[in-house]
Amino acid sequence: YTVIYVQGILPPASASEKDSYQYRGIKLNEVVAVTTEEILYDMIRPLTIRPHLVIGPETRFRKDLKMDSFDFMELILRTEERFHCRLDDGALAGVQTVGQFLMLVGETTTENDKDKMEEEHV
Repeated sequence: YTVIYVQGILPPASASEKDSYQYRGIKLNEVVAVTTEEILYDMIRPLTIRPHLVIGPETRFRKDLKMDSFDFMELILRTEERFHCRLDDGALAGVQTVGQFLMLVGETTTENDKDKMEEEHV
């Protein structure tokens, strides 16, 4: 899980209005746990010509989402930036489904976490 803190750009005019300010159903100034899967689904939607399609692990990038290589490269760059990781080009070559992409991101971020822990103990 990734913990995010949702903050408003403009503060509400009064304390009573604070509850009316929301982002995707989350009240502002609320701490929320979000899965990597949910974050990636939100990153994929704007890159596809079919943003209303239900995205799941078996969803194929080219056939179902109609993403071309430029869209996929954009997703890779956004993912690397968001999760502070470097996805292996060789492993990416075989990725066809959202589930395969999620698995690769999970493996990569887990490896990065292990490397950070080893650096801290040195």
